[in-house]
Amino acid sequence: MRRLGYGPDNVLKTKIFTRNVNGFRDPALILNDQLRQVFIDAELDVVDTAQYYNRVFKKDYAVGLNLTGSSLDDPDQNF
Repeated sequence: MRRLGYGPDNVLKTKIFTRNVNGFRDPALILNDQLRQVFIDAELDVVDTAQYYNRVFKKDYAVGLNLTGSSLDDPDQNF
């Protein structure tokens, strides 16, 4: 990040988009904490489930958190 010009005095600002459900909101807070360590200041954008899926289908987000699990042996499920 420092090679790109970001650091403690110049942080990258973005939003983390997630559902307003504890199972989604809590991991988003953990992600936000981890992003701060690499100079990314993320604001949590929490929306209701109906709005969440509408925005996902429109691809109206920069960083999204989804908890869909998959098998380690078969990455083709995600494509």
